[in-house]
Amino acid sequence: MKVSELITNDECQIPLEMNAYFNEDDLLYIGNGVDRRIWETSLTGDFSVANAVQDIRKKFPKCSWAKKIWRSCIHPNLACNMWKIVRGVVATEDSVRKKGFSIVSKCYICCNGQDTLTHLLWECSFSKKIWHWLGGIFKILNPSNFDEVLNSVQSKSPAVNEIWYIAVYTLMVEIWLTRNKKLYEDVTPNTENGIKSKTTRIKEIHLSLPEHNQIPICRDGAAKGNPGVAGFGFIGRNSDSECVGAMAGGLGIATNFVAEMMALVMAGEWAVSKSFLNVLFSLYSHAVLNAFTGNIIPWMILNRWKKVISHMRRVSIRHVYREANFSADKIAKKGATLSRGEIVRYENKPSFIGRLEDENIRYFRFY
Repeated sequence: MKVSELITNDECQIPLEMNAYFNEDDLLYIGNGVDRRIWETSLTGDFSVANAVQDIRKKFPKCSWAKKIWRSCIHPNLACNMWKIVRGVVATEDSVRKKGFSIVSKCYICCNGQDTLTHLLWECSFSKKIWHWLGGIFKILNPSNFDEVLNSVQSKSPAVNEIWYIAVYTLMVEIWLTRNKKLYEDVTPNTENGIKSKTTRIKEIHLSLPEHNQIPICRDGAAKGNPGVAGFGFIGRNSDSECVGAMAGGLGIATNFVAEMMALVMAGEWAVSKSFLNVLFSLYSHAVLNAFTGNIIPWMILNRWKKVISHMRRVSIRHVYREANFSADKIAKKGATLSRGEIVRYENKPSFIGRLEDENIRYFRFY
């Protein structure tokens, strides 16, 4: 299948033809060497028990509340703990009894009722006091289950929604940790002490330009979901920080990892077409960085990558935080809006990017 490619200099447009991505005949590059058996369900092409189990395991429907937990405003550590709580995989006496142990214990905090997750979060007198305090701030009645927590702010503004979710998730996790402190450390909880929360840390980031005659290429992949509609993008600069070209492309439905991986391969092939022999790739994904530096490159792009590096004198890959790689992030998001196989090339800096990263400017990462 052929799809149109678009070359643009923000003014002129030249139509070309290019093979679409991820078609069986188009994606793989047949290289020299001995044939080997490929396990198609693994990115590395190697068989493992883990991916065999993944193939045959029973997949359950997606949870309706998943997107409410994995939100950009929720710290990943908090979201992970909330996922465990909502899924009921935290260890309470109730969950231990389900495994066949005959244990009967009262709530470790209020000493009334059984030590179950339902009692701990919604019925315990200690928890009710804190819910009453938090509900008074938002003018919301004490919730009696997680569904009520999610539905309490449906009519509120997006800003109030985000603050509410952060507050209640932090509260639920802290109640759970308070129970564990009482059980394992014999620390008696006190509602007057308040709820501790993680403080945001700030890290200063500096961008360093490469050596003379080395071409730095900032690349990134983006997916609206995982998997979801995905795209890639990259922007090349010279050692004087001047833009020498950029590209955005649509990938159709793909995972974040595949989008990141294709961004690196496409950037490499573009560099070869420009006869750049000394290239420095900057990327944010640790998974992609480990795959390419650890020689565990996914089998479907292995030969394409070997062809790229065979045409270059020197290839370097470094990790760069997204805060100092925002131009690639913007152009990757542009790629995610394109159709599968659609390519847009820029001979100069794309106008929608604005300022490029500058080594004389300090950037900050909040985490």
